[in-house]
Amino acid sequence: MMNRKNSRIIIIIGALILIMGAMVFLLQGNAPDASSLVEQACTQDDADCRIFPIVTGANLNDVALTLPEDFAGEFNLVVVTFEQDQQVAAADWYPFLNDLAQADDRLNLYNIAALPDLNPMIRSMITGGLNATVTDEIVRNVLILLFLEDQQAFLDALEISDTSQIILLLLDADGHVLWQGAGEYSDELAADLQTQIDQFLD
Repeated sequence: MMNRKNSRIIIIIGALILIMGAMVFLLQGNAPDASSLVEQACTQDDADCRIFPIVTGANLNDVALTLPEDFAGEFNLVVVTFEQDQQVAAADWYPFLNDLAQADDRLNLYNIAALPDLNPMIRSMITGGLNATVTDEIVRNVLILLFLEDQQAFLDALEISDTSQIILLLLDADGHVLWQGAGEYSDELAADLQTQIDQFLD
């Protein structure tokens, strides 16, 4: 699992994405809101539970993934970012999330960059730059790039109305959303996530 050194690598990733330019990410025009939003989405036996939409992407080892099918954990912690600033801020979550994943092998950690559809040249710039920069195998495995043909459909499926914040998801093995939160790292939000994880792991 990721340690603090790997967290610094995530910051480098964010910086590289920033250098590659505003043209790459769908900029929102406003700085990310540091406030948090927590939502208890469902329980495992809830027939109306939201499900992570079926999408395809690849990690930095060029392993093609179809999600949620290829989420490997019995429970999956997923950090979703939409902008370069969020990718940098997401690094603040990794020490806490890494400790959770290390404490129980039923938990897996993922970082998804949910990007709009981009032309092949820009995609190559992003993946090529990241492949040249990121050598840590753990980071290469957990960082998944999604170039979404219909980003709005992805957002609608998860009932995400605000992409100016980092989204945190706790999913079961089938992609059901057990908990959803939004915001940069805070002790309050981390404690809420810890409570939810304890509930499902017990």
